[in-house]
Amino acid sequence: MKKINVKGSNMKDKKNIFEFIIIFLALLFKYMVMWDFIDKSASAYILVIAVIYSIIIIFNNKIYKCQLKRFVMLGLCSVWIYYTSGAIDFIISFLFAISFCNIKDGDYKYIRYFAISSIILFVTTLFLNYVGVLKQAYSQRIINGEYVIRNNLGFAHVNSVFLYFIPIVLALKLTNSKASDKLFKIAVLVCSVIIYYYTKCRTGMLVIVLIYIIDMLKVYFKNSKVKFVIKYEFIIFTIMSIVMALYFTNTFINVLLSNRPFYWSKAMEVIGFSVLGRDPIKTIPLDNMYITYLINYGYISYFIYAVIYVKIGKKICNNNLLIIVFTIFNIYGLFENAFVYCNNFTLVLGFIYLLNCNTDLMHFLKEEDNFNEEVLEEKDELLC
Repeated sequence: MKKINVKGSNMKDKKNIFEFIIIFLALLFKYMVMWDFIDKSASAYILVIAVIYSIIIIFNNKIYKCQLKRFVMLGLCSVWIYYTSGAIDFIISFLFAISFCNIKDGDYKYIRYFAISSIILFVTTLFLNYVGVLKQAYSQRIINGEYVIRNNLGFAHVNSVFLYFIPIVLALKLTNSKASDKLFKIAVLVCSVIIYYYTKCRTGMLVIVLIYIIDMLKVYFKNSKVKFVIKYEFIIFTIMSIVMALYFTNTFINVLLSNRPFYWSKAMEVIGFSVLGRDPIKTIPLDNMYITYLINYGYISYFIYAVIYVKIGKKICNNNLLIIVFTIFNIYGLFENAFVYCNNFTLVLGFIYLLNCNTDLMHFLKEEDNFNEEVLEEKDELLC
């Protein structure tokens, strides 16, 4: 009879639980910041615990010499962006990536834990809103000449509901083998229609539709011109944003996008671009990821993001599922500031791929450049 290694199995289970707790606490931190009934200092403690757990995982994982340069470069970039903008998302994404880049199916595990945690917290937010713990905020919009009421369902803004819902859909699409089933697609559409009914968020509903459209177009992903666009999406969408801000503020496109190009143009005129970035003006909403990077973070930080996203694009351009997911997030970035790690898991996932030296460990990249861990260890000594 074959002996079962109970001790090894228990250790693996504990490590999996530890990894899940890291992601759950980090996402809980973002939700607690949004929940207005919780003291902000309490949410900060949650993040500290998540960071400590992440560091423990890092020290218990293998680290290869080939990764040292990558760790240093991304680490310095993270510190620079935090120093110039005060944004912690880059650093948190970097820590998560180190935690998952050298474990078996680390990319799959991260997305799976993200999906489970996000579903729990998303449903919790809706429930807290339903029972009256979270206050409902209403806004108005004119549709076909009539005022309609928009409900935030307990989230920070009426647009935030889709901003938290779409990453769940994409995470399930990556990790669920039945995500292509009609039942899954119908369920997503039904949930999206319900969310739209309350929020009247056209952008979010449009992005949901785009998921299915791009999924149908995946047969063209092997085309060399399409691959070029995929690799340089970040830069292409930046140019598109600036062009719309400069030339489409008085067109139907501006109306269709709820005056977003007008505000982008206003921000470019009033605040302007700079090397180190400038503080935003509350009266000028910047619902665009690319222009936000340029104005609030500055040329240097934008350049760092652009280089990283181009490298990520080159890494994922042979996997249809990853192309769909990254493209959708990049398109969403045209209309929302979808770069916070709780709304956009692609930065962490991209970091995992950039830091990883052993493609065979990655679930979604196994078909590319496969080589086993034994070969890696012969060629590259372990640091720890």
